[in-house]
Amino acid sequence: MPSPQFILNSYFRPLRSLPCWLVTAEYGSWISLHFGEPRLRIREGTPNAPLRSMRQRAVFVEGDFLIWIEMGEWELFQDKKLAFHSEQRRAYLRRAATNLDGQQIKQVEVVAKKRETHFTFDFGSELIVRPTAEAKPEEPLWHVYGKHRCLSMLANGNLEYGPSRNKILKRIRAGNYSFTAKLNNAVDPHSVGRQ
Repeated sequence: MPSPQFILNSYFRPLRSLPCWLVTAEYGSWISLHFGEPRLRIREGTPNAPLRSMRQRAVFVEGDFLIWIEMGEWELFQDKKLAFHSEQRRAYLRRAATNLDGQQIKQVEVVAKKRETHFTFDFGSELIVRPTAEAKPEEPLWHVYGKHRCLSMLANGNLEYGPSRNKILKRIRAGNYSFTAKLNNAVDPHSVGRQ
C-alpha cells in the first residue's frame, strides 16, 4: 500500500505552477478552487424533473483540477495574520475567495494528529482546514479532483483515494504524524516582471 506521503504528492504535484481561478464560497462554508485549463460542462435538462432548475440545461465552467473544501471549518491567514474564517457572513467568505483567486499552492501539509491541513499559497496566504466540533468521523473535510480521480481527507484523519466515479475508494490511515507535498515550481511573485 502506498504511503500517505506518496498519495499526497501524486494528487497535488499536477497543480504545481498552476494558479487557482474561479475561487468561490457560495454555499455554507464551502470553498472551491479550480486549476488548469477551463472547459465547459453541459448538463442537459431532465424533462419530467420536479424542479424547474433540473428541467433546464445547465452550463458550468470547470478546470482540469478542483480543490473543494466541504465539511471542514477553515481559517485564512494573510502574511501570518488571521484575515477570514468559515463562520463569517457570506460577504466575508466571498472576500476570502477573492483573496485566493490567482494564487498558486506552494505546499500542502497534513497534520494528522491535529486533523488539520495547511494549504500554503505563493502570495502569503495560508488556508488551514480542520473538522468542526460536530464532525462525524467519516465526513470529508476536503477533496482534490483531477484526471478522473479523487483524494479526500476525512474528519477522522484518514485519506480516501481512487477513481472519482467509484463508490468504494481506497482508504489509508494517516497516523499520528505529519506529511507534506512541496510544490517547488511555484512562481516567485516578487520576481514577476523583473528582468
